[in-house]
Amino acid sequence: MTTGEWISLSSGIGAMSAALVALFTLLELSRQRKSTYKPDLCVLKNRFNIKLGLVGKMSSLPFAIDWVPQGLSQLETATWATIHIVNVGFGVAKEVKAKWKFDSNTIIDEVNNLAQQTFQTFFLVEKDSFLSIMSEGKGVYSANNKMDYFQFEYLLPIANQPNGHDIFLPPSYVLLVSAYLSLCAKAKRSFSEIKVPAIELELSYADIGKEKHNSKHKLEGNITVMTQPVDDESLAHFEVEYVEIA
Repeated sequence: MTTGEWISLSSGIGAMSAALVALFTLLELSRQRKSTYKPDLCVLKNRFNIKLGLVGKMSSLPFAIDWVPQGLSQLETATWATIHIVNVGFGVAKEVKAKWKFDSNTIIDEVNNLAQQTFQTFFLVEKDSFLSIMSEGKGVYSANNKMDYFQFEYLLPIANQPNGHDIFLPPSYVLLVSAYLSLCAKAKRSFSEIKVPAIELELSYADIGKEKHNSKHKLEGNITVMTQPVDDESLAHFEVEYVEIA
């Protein structure tokens, strides 16, 4: 190969190397640009006091079903418990869709077995779209068994929306966990024997570049306080903390 050919080959290699450097630079700049508007949703730690409140007193329920967020008084409680999510990313999350998943059939079976073992007069039954507490042949309380999907328009980054957004826990899940915990107390189960049923939150949303994002958040409930009933007429109270584990 002549000197001229070597020079031409070297020039070509140099030009190709420069082009590759430019390409990788553009790709990196594109990645950085996307990261500046990419949202990232996460679930914060949530703690509830489960005690006899307005809902329980009005419905004469056989167990405590009011889930009061820590820091609020009993009078400020809502019918449904909520989980708090925030956007720790840099961009806006749009068209946010939230879907809850949990094993309701297994929990219902566990609750009804515990009710029999502790000689309770109530049991749970699914009928149509509702989960109901049945006692002495009639329903005393029902929760929507299909209310596990929610959506909202947007969630700003935490710097702009520090309070984030509250997503309702499914009413049927709240009912199931309340019944399960109460019956565990009736059965004199220890802390280590009580396993709060897990629940998973699936989120889907878009960024301002219209790119779709999906995430799954498995939540685990841990009992931090349990107040045993002093007699057959009183109800057990609990403090439960939900944390994201996956």
